[in-house]
Amino acid sequence: MATAHYLPGRRGEPVSKHRSRSAPPYGIDQARLREIATRRIDPQVLKDVKEKARSAWTDHSERRARTPTSYAADFHIKSLDEPTPMRPPEPQRRNKPHPPEVFLTTRLRSVPGYHDPDAAVDKPTYKIDASRSKKEQELRAILRRKYQPRPATTSMMQFDRRRALQDTLDPHAAQATEAWLKLANDKDKRAVLGVINDMANRRLIEKEAETAFRPEAVPSLHRWLKKAGRSEAEAMTRLMKTLSTRPTALPTEGPHFHITDYSKVAEVYGCNPRPYRREFVLHPEWKWEYIQKHGDIKRTVPHLQHIEAQTTPYNRGPQIFTPSLCGL
Repeated sequence: MATAHYLPGRRGEPVSKHRSRSAPPYGIDQARLREIATRRIDPQVLKDVKEKARSAWTDHSERRARTPTSYAADFHIKSLDEPTPMRPPEPQRRNKPHPPEVFLTTRLRSVPGYHDPDAAVDKPTYKIDASRSKKEQELRAILRRKYQPRPATTSMMQFDRRRALQDTLDPHAAQATEAWLKLANDKDKRAVLGVINDMANRRLIEKEAETAFRPEAVPSLHRWLKKAGRSEAEAMTRLMKTLSTRPTALPTEGPHFHITDYSKVAEVYGCNPRPYRREFVLHPEWKWEYIQKHGDIKRTVPHLQHIEAQTTPYNRGPQIFTPSLCGL
């Protein structure tokens, strides 16, 4: 009895390794094989098959050598039987209507808890697994913090443009202007954005002028801004920013304070800066030659009196002074 394989063969017959060598394979009729063997085929047909196979291989190799890319060598003969006909537009297509272009270029309002396109600057941030402990979440956050990408400049600029539109125009006009800017060419887009930026700068100047200038000067400023150009408006914006910022305070202490001349500041404010340890220096009139000549003398009273007689009344001994600005 032949031992069959556990997998079934073709047509439900078992696959056994104890078959005779002369037995035909499964699924082939012996009568069909005898019919094919006794059939007489025209030699010209066989010759044509060989020529086609030989030309296919040679043409492919020659074509690959001539073409710059392998894709052109393999698919350059590919052609369609007939062009695909375009589907005519149907006004009765209620299931898939054609939306207007304004709907395709504007966005809906952001809903809390859902995706906000304005906040999506770059790739989504790394989400920490909530099933982990608090300590594990902090460690993962620290490891991932250095991989946070830098926001793209183009993504940040689109927020500035939208903010300028919302500050300058009403909501409906801002939405229509944003949709038009996405469909306009570069020349018209630059011109419109320049006008919008000028309007935003003028509104900013008018808002800050109410607090920076005196009330009687505000109407004159408004009349001047109506006839001012872009350069004048930008200059006024820089002036407003300068007036609104606090002036830089001059340093009154530090290691190089005695080198820099801040005498006028000291006279105006009447300051007496606190001396620091690094600012003490030896007086230049202290005479070290006497000690160098006489060696290490004993600090007795006669010797000290002799040293005091050799020095000036201003400097008695190795005096140490502190530079003061208030006396300059």
